[in-house]
Amino acid sequence: MRSVILAILILLCAVQLGRAQSRLVIKKRGKIIATYQQGDHLKFKLKGEDFYYNQLVLGFEGELIKFRFYDIHVSEIETIKAFNRKKNAAAVVSAATSRAAIFFFSIDLFNQGIVNGDGFEPSEQTLMITGGLIATSLITKLLAGNKVKIDGRKFTLEML
Repeated sequence: MRSVILAILILLCAVQLGRAQSRLVIKKRGKIIATYQQGDHLKFKLKGEDFYYNQLVLGFEGELIKFRFYDIHVSEIETIKAFNRKKNAAAVVSAATSRAAIFFFSIDLFNQGIVNGDGFEPSEQTLMITGGLIATSLITKLLAGNKVKIDGRKFTLEML
């Protein structure tokens, strides 16, 4: 009986170790905001360079990120464009105002065209409000951004 229990315990440990997979995380003050695993695309800029690399992550080995033709140490990365990062307040406002602009414009066209019978032409007030919502959406989209500068204080890049 003991050998059966020991065999089950060994199998459970092997399954847990087999599932362990490294991943690259971006942390903001200790909280994970973006995660990259094997097979994800990573758009990054190295320290001292002015252009971004867009590479497929083939795997991780210790503190190295393995790409097709080269390996890069985590400390060499200066900036990452984190497209899969968790949303901040500016991104939420941008998404809400862009949807509100579409919704408001559609409702006003429906109201004027079908309910009032004035034809499907938007009024000046509708165009001004929709334009304001679109401008707000674009400005907040620019403010939200997706670049994460790895500085070690606010944003850190770690292997888990």
